[in-house]
Amino acid sequence: MASSVSVMPSGTKIFTTMPDILFIPEFIMMLWGCFASSGTGNLQHVESKMDSLKFQEILGENVMLTVRKLKLGCHWTIQQDNDPNTSNSTKAWLQKESWKILQWPSQSPVTTVTEPNRKSLDVGYHGISVFFYLSAAVLLANVTISKLGQGKVYQLDIAAVVKAFIVTLLYWIHAILSALRWKSS
Repeated sequence: MASSVSVMPSGTKIFTTMPDILFIPEFIMMLWGCFASSGTGNLQHVESKMDSLKFQEILGENVMLTVRKLKLGCHWTIQQDNDPNTSNSTKAWLQKESWKILQWPSQSPVTTVTEPNRKSLDVGYHGISVFFYLSAAVLLANVTISKLGQGKVYQLDIAAVVKAFIVTLLYWIHAILSALRWKSS
């Protein structure tokens, strides 16, 4: 008796399958945020292409503000994705700032990813993502409320808030449909 196992899509197939197609709006808006065990830090809407100079500008404007806001003192470590394509200028900038950076392998491979493991990872990832997207959307809404009456800036922030909540809703639907796909396999 043959069993039917649905294979998770990869590559460009994610743009043509449910529920994976629901994360396409994520590509429309980019947010940078940070958090610590003591609370949430700054949230920055990235309005242009994220290049190394823009990334350095965002870090420079937000990290130390967050450290002061959360009263972390000198006992904090920054963690980032450690992308092997991180620019030399960003590496030099981070070194100049003398921030303590968590060293961990970039894109470390998972050695035994079987189809059932991939599905459970997919469900877990999207479940956690819903929580973080909702947190980011609420923070962005809170910041936007404080800008009430600032004309164009307020209008742009309202648009960003609406997009953030739409992306959160789509991620939530994706998480539910991923869980159903996982359960049915």
